[in-house]
Amino acid sequence: MSYLAFIQDLHTKMKSEGIDPIQWEIRSLPIVSSTQDYVKRFFRLETDRVIVLSKVQESGRGRNKNIWQSPDGGVWLSIGLKNKFDVVELSTPVVETVCSVLEKYVDCTIKQPNDIFVGDYKLAGILVETVMSGDKMSEIMIGIGINVNNEIPDIVKDIATRLSDHISPPSVVSLASEVSLAIIKMLTSLNFI
Repeated sequence: MSYLAFIQDLHTKMKSEGIDPIQWEIRSLPIVSSTQDYVKRFFRLETDRVIVLSKVQESGRGRNKNIWQSPDGGVWLSIGLKNKFDVVELSTPVVETVCSVLEKYVDCTIKQPNDIFVGDYKLAGILVETVMSGDKMSEIMIGIGINVNNEIPDIVKDIATRLSDHISPPSVVSLASEVSLAIIKMLTSLNFI
């Protein structure tokens, strides 16, 4: 399934859960510098709900501006919301939600504050960025990187893993849709949507 099928796949999954996909700007791109940066640019266009999946990120990043290698074959995803939100700690519920999706496929654990491991190897990382406006959060950007079928770069081979090292994984499109839907439902339960 082509990464472009993400839009249709996510639309279908959202509708089946009673979520209106028209309320979201959903993008699937062949290459982007960073899905987080792409979401920020969309916010300038007065779009307040964005989901972006990219086949490749040229400048993916994690916490503390660490580089996140993002070649073809992984889930490189960002979900953004723009509004006025009370300040809450979002990293924990986001990483717990992503881990709960991945637990359907592998035995994984959370390494605080924002990583998901299989054994001693990193499978996924989460980056939650916010913009403040007074005492409220005005923008939330949730970045999710999951190694699925992608090549693990030599520089991190001794600390990283991918789903295909453990199972016959779902397609990137299917997994990205599943994770997106789980995050939307979690944000809805916290009254962000």
